[in-house]
Amino acid sequence: MKKFLLLCTILASSSVAASKPAVVGTGSSTGTYFAMGNDIKGWCSDEVEVPLEISESAGGSSQNIQDLLNKKIRFAMVQSDDFAFSRKQFKKRLNDSNTAVVANLHLEQLHLLVPKSYKPSSKSGGWGNLKSLFGKSKPQPINLDTLKGAEVSAWGGSITSAKALSGLFGLGWKVNAIEQAAAEASNKPLLIVGSAPVSKVESLLKSNRFVLLPLSYNAIEGTRYDSVYTKSSVAYSVNSQLTSTDTIAVQALLIGKKSRKDSRNLAAQQLATCIYNNSYDMADDPDTSPAWSIVADLQEENVRVDMAHFKILE
Repeated sequence: MKKFLLLCTILASSSVAASKPAVVGTGSSTGTYFAMGNDIKGWCSDEVEVPLEISESAGGSSQNIQDLLNKKIRFAMVQSDDFAFSRKQFKKRLNDSNTAVVANLHLEQLHLLVPKSYKPSSKSGGWGNLKSLFGKSKPQPINLDTLKGAEVSAWGGSITSAKALSGLFGLGWKVNAIEQAAAEASNKPLLIVGSAPVSKVESLLKSNRFVLLPLSYNAIEGTRYDSVYTKSSVAYSVNSQLTSTDTIAVQALLIGKKSRKDSRNLAAQQLATCIYNNSYDMADDPDTSPAWSIVADLQEENVRVDMAHFKILE
């Protein structure tokens, strides 16, 4: 009888452990990450061996990486630049042997806006040569390596991107965290990261106080980070005329911890397979996030970061 009760206890414990939800860290409830997380849950719950639970994250990408390291969540939506910078800082805890990409998601463009009244210090390198931006002619894209030594303001997840860009390419930026409401009055360059068109960028350009800085991909191409950042462009109305501006973009990623024992990676592999197989259907679904259309296009073009990925099952 005792053996029977012990067996029942073991089986019950195993069942509880097996059904423990796999938490997916996303973003704020009004953001793209949260919406896409719920889309993934809706489309893939029946394809994964464990229940999926979508978690809202006020701290965004950086908080998700910390929660993943601390085993508070099993999967995390992150920005490719934030992930790359974290891998550089925590090489033993974040690398290809213990962390992998579940899915490559949509692009988020970097918008670097410079106030027309901006007066860089003499130590600000190429920042002092931006007079052409304020003329009538379309300025040429500017290399990152000429933009060293400035103060750049940002808020939310854009703070992380500013620090990552500065840290990965040695720009030496002083990054100031500000509230979004203070952007209009800023006398410093602003970095805003998001899938274009971004409403805040539109309103700042409409104020006629800022110029959108065109960024060249040349300083990134051929480096170890050329899959973390992608050549891109954005289109905004400037002086009542739709204007295309070259820039760079980061890619949103869904990542997860990778186990030494491959059998423990089954849930991640199932999730990776489900997202890969259903990205086109999610793009066509009228009830899912519009970002899935970008995911489907990137998948067709095989745009992905050069990092370890969970395998797609047959």
